[in-house]
Amino acid sequence: MVNEDQPITIAELYPNLTESELEEAKANLGRYLQALIRMTERLRGEGRSINDLGDLTTPSKHPRIQGERSNP
Repeated sequence: MVNEDQPITIAELYPNLTESELEEAKANLGRYLQALIRMTERLRGEGRSINDLGDLTTPSKHPRIQGERSNP
């Protein structure tokens, strides 16, 4: 049963992971969150917000990194 007062754990989300896989998942989540925090802090430092980035799922017509292999 889900207790609304307690956050859900990675182990509850992925009950079939081994202890080693759970530790790796926790570490990956931590790195992901650190990257998001750094992005947010950088945007704030530039006087912008995450909303200024627009739709990140739509390919840009004007890529910022010329010659990048992921550019269309």
